[in-house]
Amino acid sequence: MAIFPAADYQPLGRQTEPRMSSHDIFCFHTMVGSLAGTDAYFEQGGYYGVESHFGVGGSSDGVRDGYVIQWQDTTYCADANLDGKPTVLSVETSDGGDPDRPWSPRQIDALVDLAVWVCRTHNIPPVLIPDTRPGRRGLAYHRQGCDHSSSYRPRGAPYDQWRVPGGVKWSGVLGKVCPGDVRIRQLVDTVIPRIQAAVGGGGGSAPSANPAQRYYQTKETTVLLPTGKNTLTVHVPKGAKNVVLNCPVGKMAARIQWAGSGYPKTRGQFPNDGDQPDAKWVAKDALHMDIDRMRPWLVDVPDKARSFKLNYTYRPKSILARLKREKAFGSLDFEF
Repeated sequence: MAIFPAADYQPLGRQTEPRMSSHDIFCFHTMVGSLAGTDAYFEQGGYYGVESHFGVGGSSDGVRDGYVIQWQDTTYCADANLDGKPTVLSVETSDGGDPDRPWSPRQIDALVDLAVWVCRTHNIPPVLIPDTRPGRRGLAYHRQGCDHSSSYRPRGAPYDQWRVPGGVKWSGVLGKVCPGDVRIRQLVDTVIPRIQAAVGGGGGSAPSANPAQRYYQTKETTVLLPTGKNTLTVHVPKGAKNVVLNCPVGKMAARIQWAGSGYPKTRGQFPNDGDQPDAKWVAKDALHMDIDRMRPWLVDVPDKARSFKLNYTYRPKSILARLKREKAFGSLDFEF
């Protein structure tokens, strides 16, 4: 099992993908949407559907700017690169649906840390591949394996490369520009040079500093919860013993679904669930329908839990909540 240490590991159910034949390329994609939307889409189909190995949130994702989700163990294939599936690792990057939105500073930092770990763990050279012909090894962007229309004239390397004759096909969609001109330029000019500097500057199989501590842990120790019906994924900081949910006015209903290594994504309790016989540990979903200011919800963090999905409904009806919406935010905190 190969899991990025800073990732929120969210396996998509029972493993149905084959093992990778080799780890030759790490390819950068764009989501054409949000981290939460992509997570929900992948979760819906599971490993029977389409998925990437990783996803990284951006500025449009709020508190999850720079947040890394890992949907697939890098031992196994993911579908994002079509015919390149047996040899290509993939990462989706959130763009909020804006083709011209650049990667945010936090997103770039997370992508660099992730790519450094991938290159060191799987011995992938930190260089941009020239094309997708079999045997190439290095970093890539999705467009390099896509076909353009007959009327289009590519600008060429390094910012506008498309599939060449004999190249492995990475998409069945004609003219797919993923991950977009702005982000390709960032990849070539900023991200890859930083990866090269980091990989060339030391050994080992993981970044020298733990990205979870630098970017995600502090950010996720306290989370503001806006009103409405919402779902978010939260990283469990190292050493956290309890989760505490509270709201200043009105009432809140919430469900926590735990996730961690050896704990497939599901509802309820298992391994009694016949659809998930391979579960290695057990934790029931936590549910509370009546949280209020005088009765905050204190939940024990199960052993081995690395993250959880929080589904909550918070619609305060008080005058205070309507007139001063900023004071109606609920909160999620950790006790250590």
